[in-house]
Amino acid sequence: MNRPKRRHKTGFSYIGAGNNKSVFNKKPTKAFSKAKEKLNSSSLKGYKLEFTNCKLTEAEREHIKNDIRSKSVRKNKLTLLLSILIMIPIILVIIALIEGVLSKYR
Repeated sequence: MNRPKRRHKTGFSYIGAGNNKSVFNKKPTKAFSKAKEKLNSSSLKGYKLEFTNCKLTEAEREHIKNDIRSKSVRKNKLTLLLSILIMIPIILVIIALIEGVLSKYR
């Protein structure tokens, strides 16, 4: 018993599209499959996707932990410094505006 095939023969009937067999016989593609592949390839360019699976020694683990801690401390200090530098002029402008408004009513 043969399995029914998807292949169509044009024979004597008109199937449209110029009576072309490839209309029926081509393999269907999933919608947006090429767009999805392009998106994935362009969005993952900057990431390292292949990792080695080796065991780390305790010294290497501690070194990595200390690097992470020092980077987070440096980031927190930089954030604090920038926020202070941004807030000082804002506070001075607010004080000047308040003094200007109060001087009109004196």
